[in-house]
Amino acid sequence: MPAHLLAAPVLALLVALGLGALGRWIFGPPKRRTPGNRPDYGLLVPATRALPHDEAARVHAVLAEHHIRATLAPAGKGYDATGRPWPQDATYLLVFPDDADRARELTSC
Repeated sequence: MPAHLLAAPVLALLVALGLGALGRWIFGPPKRRTPGNRPDYGLLVPATRALPHDEAARVHAVLAEHHIRATLAPAGKGYDATGRPWPQDATYLLVFPDDADRARELTSC
C-alpha cells in the first residue's frame, strides 16, 4: 500500500485523539484542592477539632438546642496539635460558615 494512502487515516486518527484529550481536559470534572490534607466538605466547614464520635454527638445535640444546623463527618487519618494520632472514630462537626463562629463559642473545642 502506498504511504500517501496510509497518511490520511493516521492523521485523522491523531487529530481525533488530540481533540478527545483536549475536550476531556477542558470539560472534565474539576480537581478540587483543599488546604493541607483535609477533605473537602463543600459548603460546610469544621466547627471543632476532630473529636471522638461520642463527644461529637454530644456537641451536635448542644448545637441543635441552639438552632444551629450541623452534621457529623469522619475526620479520616490525622494528628492532633501534640502530634498524637486521632482516635479511629475521629469526627468533625460541620456547620455552615455563617454559623461557625456561634458554634465555636458554644462548643469551645
